[in-house]
This record gives sequence, structure tokens and C-alpha cells, in this order.
Amino acid sequence: MIILQSLVAFQGGSPVYYVTISSTEDSLMNNTFLTKWALGLAVVAALPFAADAQNKPAAEVETFFRHIDTVIGQRDAAAFERLLTDDFTFIGINGGILPRKDILERQKAGNLMAGTPNEILSVHVYNNSAIVTYQTKTPLNGGTTIIGTRVFVKQAGAWKWAYSHGTTVSGAMPGK
Repeated sequence: MIILQSLVAFQGGSPVYYVTISSTEDSLMNNTFLTKWALGLAVVAALPFAADAQNKPAAEVETFFRHIDTVIGQRDAAAFERLLTDDFTFIGINGGILPRKDILERQKAGNLMAGTPNEILSVHVYNNSAIVTYQTKTPLNGGTTIIGTRVFVKQAGAWKWAYSHGTTVSGAMPGK
């Protein structure tokens, strides 16, 4: 009898596969064909679990991203403040650098706008940090297209928004 054990662990956000093959009979382990076949089967069996585990953090971040947009739209200043890190920084499309206190003032005054809808282009999760690249149209300048980046960090088990940067798009986007 051949015994297969497979485990998927994550190191630095990347899957690491551990496969153990053992046998109750030495002659089976000495059979190269059977050993390779068993190894391949163990790896293939582990792949769906690895994909599910990898997608979970990205889905969490995407949900948090959408929650931020909802809170901005609701103009809930107290909820918005809880979503930001203490050192939050926003770089606007004009290059202006706005610290947390300025963004909070804009939110309280109802002057913080979020494009709707935001189209997430990519999500990259690195343990307790994540980078989301998105595209949106703002109500500014007749519907200007913006490509933006949001950086999130996990603090005390909860995602927080740490940094944001937006750039206006002029002309065709690469790859589109």
C-alpha cells in the first residue's frame, strides 16, 4: 500500500507544497514509476486547495476596497476615520499630498469623492499588506478617467487603508 500525504502551506504569500509518499512495502517504494505517479497525484490533489487559500486574502481585500467606497458614498465620517491608518497619505491627481487630517476634514465636509464604479484591475496580497490597482471615472472634468493605487495593511487583524494615489489617464490605456 502506498500512502500519500500532501500539505499546502504559505510562506511570504506563496504556496509551498509538501508531499510525503510512504509505503508499507519497500518494493513499492523502489518502483520508480509508481513513486512518480503517486507524487504527481498528490500534487494535483493539492492544487484546488492552494488556489482557494490564495484567493481568500485577495477576496478579503477586494471586499474591504468596496466597503471604503460605500462608506465614502454614505459620507459617514466616523466610519471612514476607522478605516484609515494613523499615517494615511493621499496623493491626488494634481500631485497634491494630503495627510490623514486633511482627508478626514474633506470627508466630514462631504467633499471627498469616489469614482463610481471603481473597476479593480489587480489585487496583490503580501502577508499583512496589499496593493490594489483600479480604474474609475470621476465627476471632475466631465468624467476624467483615473488609474489609482490603494495600499492596505492589516493591523490587529483588520485591514486599514494606508496610502492612495491617483493619476489621470490621457489617451488610450496600454493593453486596452
